[in-house]
Formats: sequence, C-alpha cells, structure tokens
Amino acid sequence: MPSYDWSNRTVKICGNFYKISEQWNEYDDDQEEWMAHPQGDIYYIVMSTVAGEDVSEIAESLTDAQISSIRRQATQTLE
Repeated sequence: MPSYDWSNRTVKICGNFYKISEQWNEYDDDQEEWMAHPQGDIYYIVMSTVAGEDVSEIAESLTDAQISSIRRQATQTLE
C-alpha cells in the first residue's frame, strides 16, 4: 500500500471551505485505487463544526493567501 498524506486529503475535502458549516454533516466520495474497495463509496460524517467565525460571510474579500491559511488551519483542527 502506498504511503498517503492524510492532510492533503483533508484539504481536498475542505477545499471548498464554505461547506464547513453547521448544516454540513456528511460527505461522500469514491475510494482511491489503492484502497480496499477501489471506486467504492466512502462516507465521512462530521460530528462537530470547526470553532470560529463563519468565513462564508467574508469569503469574497479574502486573498488567496488568506484562503490558503484558513484551509491549513481547518486541516490541523480536523486532524
């Protein structure tokens, strides 16, 4: 089995960070080729939300660097 960087996976999941909200409680995806059931469904259930302000209200005014920083922080919090 190849090594896998889970933080990159988390960033992919949270790539659209507008979806990290109280109403977002489930995410589904296809399993990677190296996983037990390639192309099978994999489900993630979010048990709680990330603490902090709702960035969707200010997202349009954020720079790319700020968005990248928010994604990194969300990744660290979710790990």
